[in-house]
Amino acid sequence: MKKAANRILLLTILACGMQCTAAQESKSSDEASANDVPGHFDMSTCAPAYPMTAKMKDERGTTKLLIVVDESGKFKQASVALSSGYPDLDRAAFAAAMRCVFTPRLIGGKPTPTTFTATFNWQP
Repeated sequence: MKKAANRILLLTILACGMQCTAAQESKSSDEASANDVPGHFDMSTCAPAYPMTAKMKDERGTTKLLIVVDESGKFKQASVALSSGYPDLDRAAFAAAMRCVFTPRLIGGKPTPTTFTATFNWQP
């Protein structure tokens, strides 16, 4: 039985007075071919704004989104995998994800629909 060795691509960016961390899991190394390239996205293209009402109430938490893009890198959908516990923060993360610029994963040299995981750590 093959052991899967997953690679993780981590991007960390400080923006909007908060820390935003995005991670994307790539294909296991024992299955990857020379033409396979993990997808990626640039958090600087979509840094979220900290909702003013959340700042005033000192709301903090972590929102984790699963983001699906098509083979052209166009945002298709997102779902909350982990809620911050505050709807304003979760909505701000969702709005930011819709603005991101994505590059889909290449399998066999061809772009394919890709799922990304983005984690937003909200700290005023």
